[in-house]
Amino acid sequence: CGFCTPGILMKVWPLFEKPEQPSREDFVKALNSNLCRCTGFKKIVDSCVHAAEAIQQGKTLSLPAYTGKLGDSLPKYDSRRLATGHAPYVADVELEGMLYGALKFSDHPRAKVLSMDFSEAGAHPGVERIVTAEDIPGARHTGLIVQDWPLMIEIGEETRYIGDVLAVVVADTEKNAREAVQKINVDYEVLTPVTDPKAALESSSPQVHAKKVLTSPRGPTPPSGSNMPSWKWNVVLRHLQRMESKSIPRVRVFMRIGRASAASWDFPRKRFV
Repeated sequence: CGFCTPGILMKVWPLFEKPEQPSREDFVKALNSNLCRCTGFKKIVDSCVHAAEAIQQGKTLSLPAYTGKLGDSLPKYDSRRLATGHAPYVADVELEGMLYGALKFSDHPRAKVLSMDFSEAGAHPGVERIVTAEDIPGARHTGLIVQDWPLMIEIGEETRYIGDVLAVVVADTEKNAREAVQKINVDYEVLTPVTDPKAALESSSPQVHAKKVLTSPRGPTPPSGSNMPSWKWNVVLRHLQRMESKSIPRVRVFMRIGRASAASWDFPRKRFV
């Protein structure tokens, strides 16, 4: 994503300015205090070694040529600006008349939200609006494979970690937004969190997802002879369900079915043909 790359460049840059060529171990040591959640650092260190060799040999580094054809390797979009810290992130954006938002997170990892009082927060200077789960017009849950993560917690629901969002304060300045968030009064029924995966398997353990959002959706099963795992089939089924509203009579699904590699999904009959 480029978020940590400018800091990485600042740490390794002194090594490039030394007269002797730095070793791979030198770069690894220099990056010991830099954290990146996207990579295992191997490619970063590889690129540092490659750049050091080019500098020592007086070579000019440039982005690789590419055609944009299917199968060709492409350089990362906007990579130079991202790597050097010139690309703006959300915190860098300032527009005339811009408003600022601050999130009210749960105070407890597991608790039932009984009520929320916004009267004091709403009266704070500069507050334009306070948004809650009731203001979300569409689907409120998201997720990669299953839709198990609520964007915001409704009154009457349980929180699952302290990162669950209860409300958003919108104000004229970041300072006012953050101060107003502290004035939101929430009444909880504090519950014991589920923190042990082995204990969570016991019948006496409270259910993290009481509505069983992690169970397989009822509906068609994979075609006969398919070796597709159930979790992959659930992903395929969800995509097919989303496409059903687009007036498409049939769609080709590629998978391993015996010697064949594809099957056609018939929307009206809700089965493979």
